[in-house]
Amino acid sequence: MSEQLGLFTAARRSDPVTSQMNRDAFVKKGSQRDCLLWTYYTNAGLTDEEAGMETQWKDTNMFDHRVCYWKRCSELRKLQFIMPTGETRTSSFGQQQQVCEITALGEAYINESKHVD
Repeated sequence: MSEQLGLFTAARRSDPVTSQMNRDAFVKKGSQRDCLLWTYYTNAGLTDEEAGMETQWKDTNMFDHRVCYWKRCSELRKLQFIMPTGETRTSSFGQQQQVCEITALGEAYINESKHVD
């Protein structure tokens, strides 16, 4: 997966130094991205909101835990780990959201991470 690092950087130039230091972080085990990717792996076709509601944070106040599932899903799309299916569904706020599914690249990452501790 290391060849994929060039596809995406997680920090903007205006972000703090600590973010810059970790800008090449890919999908760390146990991270929000990792958790969401596993959610897409175990569920067929989800909106960002549905994916967020399927995570370990669903029974907490996500904002108290600084969980930005919509941003992490966007990052997974940029990494080409999930992709839109062309379908949309209505969110809990009445807005249309795209439905995404895990890609072969996302599945390859999941399968590789199963063998790494």
